[in-house]
Order: sequence, then structure tokens, then C-alpha cells
Amino acid sequence: MVLFKYLSSNRKEYRKSKMFESRLAEEVSIRRAVERHIESFAFNKGSMIRSVLDQPFCKIILDHLVVDDGLVLEPVEVKSKVNEIIVGWTRKQVVPIVVSELWACQYASLDHVWDDVFSGVMREISLGELFLVVEGLLDDKTAGLSGIFNELWKHDSDVVLGCLLELLNTCLVVESMPTLWRKV
Repeated sequence: MVLFKYLSSNRKEYRKSKMFESRLAEEVSIRRAVERHIESFAFNKGSMIRSVLDQPFCKIILDHLVVDDGLVLEPVEVKSKVNEIIVGWTRKQVVPIVVSELWACQYASLDHVWDDVFSGVMREISLGELFLVVEGLLDDKTAGLSGIFNELWKHDSDVVLGCLLELLNTCLVVESMPTLWRKV
């Protein structure tokens, strides 16, 4: 009986030591893999980032969900509960922003710049401002894909420039512009 207890306790100790050795080996393997990734990232960032981006995406289909010992089967309820759980996992991280003295002085407020310097940027354009811009256009040039020479704008009637002014001010109000203007 004493021999059995001795062998049993030795077997337990042997299993514990083997388990400890395997955990230690796994931890060392993980550390080495992390070090390799760090070295790879330090010397070849592009390759490291590409390898992460090239990973295949897996699609998960959730048709039911077990929550608080209850079963959720309705697709809308499943989606809602999954979103609720994920939002709980991915709460906003509070990270303190540390700014070096060099950048602090670069981003410090300047006394000679008014606080309302940009307040008039989106105000309506006046007819006088439009006339000044049109008068300053270079001759023998066109603006964009329209092919309309600047001389034509300079010699247009006030009605045409009024329509252009209305178009420009409407773009400012609705905060959008024609798609073709963006391609120019």
C-alpha cells in the first residue's frame, strides 16, 4: 500500500513536471514568434503589412444565439444581440495624448491670427467678388472641361454671370457641387 501511494504521488509529480515543461516550451515558442514578427516588421514593414492584409476572410453565419440560458432565433434579434455584445467588447479606449515640446510649440495658438479667421469662408459670394475674379482671369485659357474661354466670361452679360453666381452660391448652401467639377 505504501509503495502504491509512493508510485501514485511520483506519477502525479512526473505529470506536473511534464505539463510545466510543455507550457514553458510553448511560452518560449510564442516569444520567439513574436520576436520574429517584430524583426520582420522593423526591416520590412510592407511585407509584414501585406501578409496581414492577404489573410483570407472567414464568413460567420449566425442563425441562432444562446443568451442567458435562452435561445434567440429571430434574425433581427440575433443581429441586434450580436451588435450589442460586440459594442461591449470594443469600447472606446482612453489613451492619453503625449505631445513633445517641439510639436506643442508648433500647434500653439498664434496671437496674430484671429479666432474667427475662417468664419467667412462659406458665406455667399457677392456679385462684386465674382466680377473681380472674372476680370483677373488670363486670356486664351479655359477653365476645365467646358472649353469656354475666359474672354467669353469677361464679355458675358450680367444675366449670365448672375446665373453663375446663383449656381456657385447654391453649391455653398447645399455643400455639394456637380460631379464633373470634381474631375477637373
